[in-house]
Amino acid sequence: MVEGQLLVAHGDGFDGEYLREFTLMLDDGTVVDLDIDGEVYDAAGGDLIVANQRVEVTIEDGQATRLAYAGPGEAGTDAVIGPQPWLTIKCEFPGGSNETAPESYFQNMYSNTYPGLGHYWQRQSFSQVNINGSNNYNGWHTLPNPSGYYWENGYKLNELAGDCLAASNANVSGYIGVNFMFDETFGCCAWGGGSSAVPVQRVTWNPPWAWQDITVIAHEMGHGFGLPHSNNYDMDGDPYDNPYDVMSGAFLYNIVDPTYGQLGKHTISYHKDALLGWIPDDNRFEVPAFGDTYRLTIENIARQSTDEYYLATIDLGSSYGYTVEARHSEDYDLTIPGEAILIHETYPFRTEDAWLAGCTSGADTPCSGGQWTVGETFTDAANDIRVRVEEKTTHGFVVSISNDGAIKPLANGSFEADPNSDDIPDGWNFNGGDGFQLCNAQYADTGSCLFVFKGTGGTDALIQTLDVSGSSGTSFDLSFKYRGTDITGNPFVGMRIEFSGPGGSQSVNCLANAPTVGFQTKTCTVTANQNFNQIRLYGGWRGATGGFLAFDSITLTP
Repeated sequence: MVEGQLLVAHGDGFDGEYLREFTLMLDDGTVVDLDIDGEVYDAAGGDLIVANQRVEVTIEDGQATRLAYAGPGEAGTDAVIGPQPWLTIKCEFPGGSNETAPESYFQNMYSNTYPGLGHYWQRQSFSQVNINGSNNYNGWHTLPNPSGYYWENGYKLNELAGDCLAASNANVSGYIGVNFMFDETFGCCAWGGGSSAVPVQRVTWNPPWAWQDITVIAHEMGHGFGLPHSNNYDMDGDPYDNPYDVMSGAFLYNIVDPTYGQLGKHTISYHKDALLGWIPDDNRFEVPAFGDTYRLTIENIARQSTDEYYLATIDLGSSYGYTVEARHSEDYDLTIPGEAILIHETYPFRTEDAWLAGCTSGADTPCSGGQWTVGETFTDAANDIRVRVEEKTTHGFVVSISNDGAIKPLANGSFEADPNSDDIPDGWNFNGGDGFQLCNAQYADTGSCLFVFKGTGGTDALIQTLDVSGSSGTSFDLSFKYRGTDITGNPFVGMRIEFSGPGGSQSVNCLANAPTVGFQTKTCTVTANQNFNQIRLYGGWRGATGGFLAFDSITLTP
């Protein structure tokens, strides 16, 4: 096993090819080209979790068979904020086609006025990012090898970047990225990501067809910023068919400029929020994990400021969920295929994190199935999620998001499951002197099992921690069954629910009457008086010097 920083370069073909190249930089400066199957990379969390980070790599027979996150890399995964200056370096292949453009073309490409990339990235980021200080390094510098050397027997991207940098003798200090421009193609693709040959965090490699339509430069710079592709939902493996994302359909439904060709549209809210950190907390609605319907206004993602929401997020657990965003024909989205609510299913453990729900029509289509308009309802029956578009506003839409299935936060409340046979029911921890799962249907209230506490004079409690969020005023009905046998002492019996959040913790007790031989039911309504992102549940007793207390059928219902 080896450890180092993982650099990833994404190759985007003019004809739809998609490749990835992986490099590991060891602490001693050694560079290792890695052969990583895409499934191994995606299973480790892909661009969201392991790209540009320190990783542990298991290599067997020259193939990386396992990746695991080991800590932040130099580029990190922090929000991309503030000045992000890039340098353009131009190189020509010996005997190449010499397809070039004036120096002013490349310098003005970074302009802070439309349609320059400086203006574009400010609009993408709600003015939280600028590329001020970006420059074009004058001249076309001749490489030591022809184009075919760098790709015909395997891509040599790091060598190509290093050779171009050396030929130019450019000083890249003070820049966060380098856009390499070339005078002819070098294989299938334009590339964006990281390189071990250049002492900056972000690198792109661009043939003429890329720098002649700067939607491609925007796409490759997006890879440099750490963005993956998104996808539609046609299951064909093509990552270039989401017409609403510069990081997917880069050549679909774009504004065309007479100088810079096709311009990039906006990227999706999942990228702007989860990966780039550009959406303020006040502009994100996090749908609570409890059954209710929420009506809200969502402004389109290209609008530069709003007091409304830019997106809603629906967290279904295990890194799976949805984002809900609005798109209007505005700004760099002027020529999108339709004004609509978009719903992306998000899951980082696949090649494209975000898939456009309902868009099953394939590439080069307006994807009408993924455009949710007034009167239409998206339904995920398995998770009891519904998103209904209620009305259109000047700059967005009003939606109702229903989580009527009431994701039950409590796991294994009747204590049936114990897969590791340790006498502690699955989903629970035990804190105390003596307690165990007892599975005998004649003693249980529900199913076959219950949990038994043995009186030892101290405090005995089952504990379950729930990673769920809610707002102040959220109420739950807490219910449990209990019974006792041969109890001595004067114990307190009951449950406690603890709400934890940014403002601290709040505890609410639900105390029961004295146990009897038969089961009794205790029910309490508990209400949070603060916003919370975690609930901890305690159940048991304190002060019994002998005897047994049994718990069963614990429920926590929003």
